[in-house]
Amino acid sequence: MPLLLAGMLALSPAALAERLPIRVYTVDDGLAGDEIDSILQDSRGYLWIGTDSGLSRFDGSRFVSYDPRQGLPSPHVTALLETSKGGLLAGTTGGLARLELEPSSPANIFMPVPGSLRRLGRIAALLADGSSTWLADSTAGGGLFRLHEAGGRIELEEVKRETGKSVAGATSLALDGAGGLWVGGQAGLLHRFADGRWSECPLLPASQAGIAALLLDAQRRLWIATSEVLFVLQTPPAGDPCHSANSSVRRFDSASGFAGMRRSGDLLQTHDGKVWMATTAGLTVFDGQGLRTYTRRNGLLPDELTGLAEDRDGNLWAGTHSHGLMRLAHNGFLTYSAAEETGGPGVAEIFEDSQANLYVWGGDRLHSKLFHFDGEQLQDVTPEVVERAGSSGRGRHQILMPDASGEIWLGTAAGIWRLPKVAAPASLKRIPKAFWKAPPETGEVSRLFEDSHGRLWVASLGAGTGPKTFFSRWDRGSGRFTPEAAVERLGRGAPSAFAEDPYGNLWIGFSAGGLARMRGDAADLFLTEGGVATGSINDLFVDSRRRLWVASANGGVIRMEDLDAPQPRTTVYTGAQGLSSDRILCVTEDRRGLIYLGHGRGIDQLDPATGRIRTLTAADGLPSRVVNVAFRAHDGSLWFGTPSGPSRYLPEVHRTEAPPPIFLSAVRVGGVPTPLPPLGLHDFSGLTLPADRNQVEVRFIGISFASGAGLRYQYKQDGSRSGWSEPRTERSVLLGNLAPGTYRFLFRAVTPDNVVSPAPASLSFTLLPPFWQRWWFVLLVASAAAMIGWALHRAQVSRLLELERVRTRIAADLHDDLSSSLSRISILSELGRRRMADAEEATILDQIGETARELIEATGDIVWAIDTRRGDLESLLARIRRFAGDLLEGRGVSVLFAAPPQSAEIALRPEMKRDLYLVLKEALHNAGKHAQAQNVWIEVVATGRELVAEVRDDGVGFESNGCSGNGHSGNGLRNLKERAARLGGTLAVDSAPGEGTRVRLSLRL
Repeated sequence: MPLLLAGMLALSPAALAERLPIRVYTVDDGLAGDEIDSILQDSRGYLWIGTDSGLSRFDGSRFVSYDPRQGLPSPHVTALLETSKGGLLAGTTGGLARLELEPSSPANIFMPVPGSLRRLGRIAALLADGSSTWLADSTAGGGLFRLHEAGGRIELEEVKRETGKSVAGATSLALDGAGGLWVGGQAGLLHRFADGRWSECPLLPASQAGIAALLLDAQRRLWIATSEVLFVLQTPPAGDPCHSANSSVRRFDSASGFAGMRRSGDLLQTHDGKVWMATTAGLTVFDGQGLRTYTRRNGLLPDELTGLAEDRDGNLWAGTHSHGLMRLAHNGFLTYSAAEETGGPGVAEIFEDSQANLYVWGGDRLHSKLFHFDGEQLQDVTPEVVERAGSSGRGRHQILMPDASGEIWLGTAAGIWRLPKVAAPASLKRIPKAFWKAPPETGEVSRLFEDSHGRLWVASLGAGTGPKTFFSRWDRGSGRFTPEAAVERLGRGAPSAFAEDPYGNLWIGFSAGGLARMRGDAADLFLTEGGVATGSINDLFVDSRRRLWVASANGGVIRMEDLDAPQPRTTVYTGAQGLSSDRILCVTEDRRGLIYLGHGRGIDQLDPATGRIRTLTAADGLPSRVVNVAFRAHDGSLWFGTPSGPSRYLPEVHRTEAPPPIFLSAVRVGGVPTPLPPLGLHDFSGLTLPADRNQVEVRFIGISFASGAGLRYQYKQDGSRSGWSEPRTERSVLLGNLAPGTYRFLFRAVTPDNVVSPAPASLSFTLLPPFWQRWWFVLLVASAAAMIGWALHRAQVSRLLELERVRTRIAADLHDDLSSSLSRISILSELGRRRMADAEEATILDQIGETARELIEATGDIVWAIDTRRGDLESLLARIRRFAGDLLEGRGVSVLFAAPPQSAEIALRPEMKRDLYLVLKEALHNAGKHAQAQNVWIEVVATGRELVAEVRDDGVGFESNGCSGNGHSGNGLRNLKERAARLGGTLAVDSAPGEGTRVRLSLRL
């Protein structure tokens, strides 16, 4: 039983004028039918409702219905039972059906149990005891049946008594706690022992033999309900309870509060131990002492109740014969009315006196009354003088209770009434008359407020054709109304709300908009520039943390802090921050510091610390969407005034929302649905998707029946750093434009109190890459590329070998043909010169010989440069060493040579070999021709990928100018620079007169 209902029962022995927090569901909400026979909540959390028009499944938000089109034998579902494997058995008026957890098609969700269609009539009860499933067929030719599984098939067998007689007309079943079974029917009560023996229980008179319902509670008491009497049998731990001296029977009839059951109604024991009964009169509860019944006057539908269930959130569910399904909200609002009244009064004000008596001022537009709440209902305590005076029906009458004296002040159209302090609220009806008429310029009194100094402030609507007074202070001694000029000068018209802050400032809200702070005789006006929204100020409230809450007609609620500062800090809450409405009518606070904002759509509960907002509506028991008065009583309960009466809410009652389970209800891949079980899946894996279907739509169901629950949903990719998505109300998500890979997405539901699913649902799948990204295609392409590369490489190697052969052949031809011919020319020119006597002709022959020798040398250089067999640094240095020796040592110049030890391992490209050789040769040629040196040093150093070659002498030197050199060597040095540039190296020439010359070349290998 809901905890609030437990508290309600303790306060209300007769359950007189309390309206329960009831929400009704009908076919208009998606229910299969309005005639309810059975209700069940399964282990997943779904609520199943058997109706005369089909079976409905409810998740707290939406109904899904089944009928014969999905395999039910009959649309009239009379009994429900969850199997041990999580399946469902549905008993109907035409047989028994089993829910297929993995149906072959949407038309085969339910499958008939073999033999049940032809053998069973109306199935009145289903019961499982762990090893057997029992069925009670209430038709005249029916009886008791048992299901058992043999060879993978479910078979139905009739269970008869020892005499072979059928248990005809069985209507109800209950376990006995010892392996046996209680069977109720038209013939009375039978007991079947665990060993198969039967015993009749002669507890009921013959006229009361028809049994409508049975229940074995947690205390081993057997509850036996008939159409007239309720019996409670206290069974012994062992033996025959029907004939045991230790058994005791307690009897309840109409005199003790039991109205009777005319049909197979329900008995239910809730988690708090109370026993509830769906009776012909309404909803009856046994609280351990006696029976109490709730009827139409308490908000129940005017109909016979036919089924009961309690969900995991503590809500009580009751079916009706023709008006649908009722939910009694756990910890919801209780609404009160006066005795003999079916509805509560329209509330204008709620307050307490100095003795914590709670009063409600309200009524209709023409007649307002004062009510006292006596703990059960509202008692009319309107003073006779006020009743005789009546009211004009204009404005909003204000009542307040000055703390200092305990008197009650009432502002009316005529003036101010004083209701003196009384010992008992009922004595207010006959009190001495005390009245002060308001001046003509004041008009109708609309608001009253007493500050901490005992001063009474009066707000009025103004009247007459002359000057109008909207705000004044009333003097108790003289009864005079003194206008407050500082506030009147603000020109905002009639005040609509008052509050006093802890600093002694009086805050005044105006119906024309704006907020004033009055200090002494001065008043400051705060308009929109200060964060106060436009529109009428409907209420002002100072909370426990010295913050002022301003309820406005158009701009939500404004929180003001530093109330004594010249410009207080403001925070605005509107629909943009999550409020259900921007038109706030009233404000209050509970003991935990949560703020409650009444408006035209219910109540918003705001946590200022987190900004989280929860909305309380008719689903929580509010009798009206319009909430215009809010008040916290001394006991911490919150009272809200509505046009349909005052409602009480207990914010400090422990509220624990059950974590909402979540299931995947549908998966669509590329727009094509993927088959899922009818009850959804918690984890779905093994999907392999082609590359062209990379959009996955996932739909899910969260289950929660908490009062006013509005589930939101989150999802995330497992392993992603981004975490959970922002909560949203949509029950689906589209996972689009996914890259190839393996994915696992998680989904969870979140309640308004931030309670999340106990375990998130998961969807795992692999999205295949396009065929050109598959491993086999990549391997094929790589193999083809490798083969092409190998073929190209072979062709290149062939070309290089051919080039090598050509270069070798050219080198051989140059050496064999050109060099030999030039050598022959040189020799012949020398012989010719010796035979000629003419000196001039001999000179010509000398020039021919010299040219031939130069060509021989150049040809040798070319042959050496293109010979690939001599492509290492060692070969180059050997040739330079020979050249230096031939050029310099014959002239008496000493040559010193240094080379790296690994020169044979350093390969040179043909172009680099030739240019490097020519650079060194030119440097040595310049040293031999111009330097007049005694020593020449040749040094080559190789470090990593860098080669440094240096030629240095100790000759006469010259005035260096970059690489241009002097007039004798400028062309040679310019050639050096050009060759160094072709090598991609750096050339440095350092020289000075008398200090020799150094040529240094640095390049990358």
